[in-house]
Amino acid sequence: MNEQFEKRKIISSFLLTVLIGHALKNMIDSVQGQILSDGLTVSNSFLAFSFFLVTIRFFIGNQLHLFKGSIESPGFLWLFDTIIIVIESIILILLSNVCLVEKNLGVYLGFKELLIILFAIDIFWVLTQNIMIWRGRKKEKTWKTISVPWGWAILNFTLCLLLLFGEFLLGDIYSVVGLYFLLVINLIAFVVDVILIDYYKAI
Repeated sequence: MNEQFEKRKIISSFLLTVLIGHALKNMIDSVQGQILSDGLTVSNSFLAFSFFLVTIRFFIGNQLHLFKGSIESPGFLWLFDTIIIVIESIILILLSNVCLVEKNLGVYLGFKELLIILFAIDIFWVLTQNIMIWRGRKKEKTWKTISVPWGWAILNFTLCLLLLFGEFLLGDIYSVVGLYFLLVINLIAFVVDVILIDYYKAI
């Protein structure tokens, strides 16, 4: 059984690391030209900083979730978690391509829309996982040790509301004030998730 858990850990860690690494590389490739020519400005760096905070937050949370609980979960629950985490990583790769204000003009899915999709997928994941665990606990006692990360769902739901409210209030989320707003809410989310929710202590 330990060998099976070790194989799961290798597969999950490899997939997540490769996808997140690709997302970060995309972000650097996307913004480096303007940063090198113009220096750091609000328009060419704040979306990239916001992206970095979101990516690191999801990388740490997803990695620890897989290692702390999902690795030793029933096979289909581990597979479900892994698939959702891969989908979230793919959304982050798409997000990495729109880290400049100019790349968000006239597009159907820009930085804000992809962020909302990412957060919505995470909320859906937590809710679905809760249903699966609730049903599993009725059948087997081993399911009682599996916890549901409700903190993520609450945090990401709050961020979705803030993004929608921010656009309504500011009009243009990609204005200077809007970019400050995006950076601040993602910085607060990073602090709440990584420090206050305290998943990093599971390392």
